[in-house]
Amino acid sequence: MTVTGVYGAWSHIKVGTATFWVVSQYLTIDGTSGDGAPAVTGCAVPANVASASGTAVVTASSLNARSAPTTDCSTGMVSITKGQKYSRTGTYGEWWRLNIGGKAMWAHSDYLALEAAPAPAAALTRAGVGDLNGDKTSDVLAVRNDGRPCLYPGDGKGRWRASSTPVPSWGSARLVPLGDFSGDGRPDVAAVRSDGSLWLYRGNGTGGFASPVRIGTGWGSFTALIGGIDFDGDGHTDLIARSRTGYLTLYRGNGKSGWVSERRPVIGNGWAPFTALFTATDFDGDRRPDLIARKSDGTLWLYRMSGSGSWSGARKIGTGWGAFTSVFSPGDFNGDGSSDVLARKRNGELWLYRGNGSGGWSGWSVVGTGWNGMVQIH
Repeated sequence: MTVTGVYGAWSHIKVGTATFWVVSQYLTIDGTSGDGAPAVTGCAVPANVASASGTAVVTASSLNARSAPTTDCSTGMVSITKGQKYSRTGTYGEWWRLNIGGKAMWAHSDYLALEAAPAPAAALTRAGVGDLNGDKTSDVLAVRNDGRPCLYPGDGKGRWRASSTPVPSWGSARLVPLGDFSGDGRPDVAAVRSDGSLWLYRGNGTGGFASPVRIGTGWGSFTALIGGIDFDGDGHTDLIARSRTGYLTLYRGNGKSGWVSERRPVIGNGWAPFTALFTATDFDGDRRPDLIARKSDGTLWLYRMSGSGSWSGARKIGTGWGAFTSVFSPGDFNGDGSSDVLARKRNGELWLYRGNGSGGWSGWSVVGTGWNGMVQIH
């Protein structure tokens, strides 16, 4: 049999696969351990301790941590309880060395478990249309009153480079930034045409687009579409659609210009009152994508995502935003590493609201005029 733990006058023994508690005075400890490691006597710490890492979680209701990897050592014992967590720094047979209050202590692994590693952060993509021309800075894509699209490349410092026309005409189609929907490493956009069909325009990385491909029908009934978000954390960008009744439905991208064919979950309701919805990449610095929403009363709200298919809370981040006729995020527009927001006033001025990287603002300034000739800006 193997003694695996001691609690007061009782010893916990293991016989085959069965475990029992017996009174310690009726046991005699021999000179070998049951895990193949040479038995330790007294409180002498063996020299051949294997290095280990991870966070150990106590699974027993109460457990004695000892100065050496043996039940023979009772000097300086520390009682630890279920749910407590300690850094694991070494192993000796079936014993784990733990850092408890800065001291190296030992406990048997039968009463410990390694904490699972945290899930990786969801893949983050640039907000808005992203870097369409391949110069490593955030761009803005706008559609004029006559249906002509204009690409306005950012210079990475809060200013603009020369504009261009990526396609001859966009018509009246609704523009939807998608992030890298096709999986080729370049940002894409979509267009919802008047018949409700959804068309993918794959970015070519130099400021233009490949010929459009239809990727869906029946999209005209949605009142808002938010793309470029990896909502479920699978590494592919998704599309969130709002119905007229205020429900949000998740359409999961497959990373290959299409959709995951399983059931499309409803991920929210009560979203009808919002007059603007857009992704801001990671606005609060938690390495998870965020969504910003403007209510009809002009308040601006940050909706944090868990990165694994759920929400992590909401809070108000501004008031008075009802004065703007367009509000969106280009990602990090001024090159300080934090996501920003661009907003157009009725007089055509375009204002940059600089994010501070923790869910707030570090300042604002005018970055353009004459933007009231645009019917869409992203």
